[in-house]
Amino acid sequence: MKYLAATILVLGASTGAAAQDSNRDSTLTTSITKDEMRYIIESAGFTVDRDLNNGIGLIGNDNQGLTFAIEGKACNDAGQCDGVMFYALFDSGGTAEYANKVNKNWAAIKATALDDNKLLLSRYVIL
Repeated sequence: MKYLAATILVLGASTGAAAQDSNRDSTLTTSITKDEMRYIIESAGFTVDRDLNNGIGLIGNDNQGLTFAIEGKACNDAGQCDGVMFYALFDSGGTAEYANKVNKNWAAIKATALDDNKLLLSRYVIL
């Protein structure tokens, strides 16, 4: 179940709603801050490990071997980002055949098989 939730997180399905906390109205989200990224990760029941080394974003995990990140894109000096890149790194399953199957069947997701049999999924969302 955690892998399903993390995959949904990567797909960006929760971006519009989860980036909005209970203090905001139900308008469409057009930007995101690092605090809102933290809210998305923690409200999904995951742990924030650290900030990204470069840029605006966070790295988290599910405490079961899944690592993921949320990275702001097209950010202004105030830390408001108009886009966001979601990443999920799976410890296994990173074959070229599987990555090609994902890329063929899910146009919005980019799957990459890494040399150490890990699978990286990513998706860019324009807010």
